[in-house]
Amino acid sequence: MFFNRKADSGIAASVNGNYTAQADLSDTAFSQGLMGPGFGIVPESEDVCCPIEGKVTMVFPTGHALGITREDGMELLIHIGVDTVNLKGNVFKVHVHEGDHVKQGEILISFNKELILQADLDPTVIHVFTNADQYTIRYHPGLGHVKVGDCIADTEKK
Repeated sequence: MFFNRKADSGIAASVNGNYTAQADLSDTAFSQGLMGPGFGIVPESEDVCCPIEGKVTMVFPTGHALGITREDGMELLIHIGVDTVNLKGNVFKVHVHEGDHVKQGEILISFNKELILQADLDPTVIHVFTNADQYTIRYHPGLGHVKVGDCIADTEKK
């Protein structure tokens, strides 16, 4: 479990669901790592919780994505769904603002999964390490179904 990890190194699951390796993500920009390495979780729950403690550095106006920077400088982009920007924010409720300090487990964004699916879009919650070149990222082996707080990976500054 994530809660048994050092708070400054563990990356927790942000939603309940099935872990998806980066190569298996449906959006090629993410699956090919064009913005950095990462992973996805096909969500069962509709609240995206904070996977790391840090500062909210960016909230996309439609609410489908946000960025968090950890105290050691690691940047994490959380992107809810594929092509969900086209929903113009109608399925998202953002609970934080740029500049907020957030703790692991805190709800960042809520979304309506059913409306995303009705629009024939992929609701996978994608996580991207945007400055991964500065960190060593070790994913935990055998990830399948995960719950909020489960440790997905450990990171260490190079």
